[in-house]
Amino acid sequence: MQLSAVGGPRKTVCLNMIVKNEEQVIGDCLSSVKPLIDYWVIVDTGSSDDTKQIIRETMAEIPGELYERPWVNFAHNRNEALEFANGKGDYLLLIDADEVLRYSEGFAFPDLEKDRYFIHVRQMGSA
Repeated sequence: MQLSAVGGPRKTVCLNMIVKNEEQVIGDCLSSVKPLIDYWVIVDTGSSDDTKQIIRETMAEIPGELYERPWVNFAHNRNEALEFANGKGDYLLLIDADEVLRYSEGFAFPDLEKDRYFIHVRQMGSA
């Protein structure tokens, strides 16, 4: 068990994603969130590229689960992904495969005590 700064059990964060054919961007996305999460649940909805292999390789040292499910519609697949992640962390981090978190070196979440947190997203332009 990890402890928070005040000595109690540290709250955990589970990454939750829906992906399909994201081999061009998924590695950067996952690398950006790895230092911040304790568990991951990713649902692949039919990739025909190397997305699943990149997920397995990138996330090998963090506990998690990769599911393969057919695409139905966004609401259905998001709800399914949320169900798979139920109980895997105190908080869920939802991010798209083409997004990357940028933060200062040494950043760590504060003691997480609120019901929810929102991350402000800034568009940085194309690379």
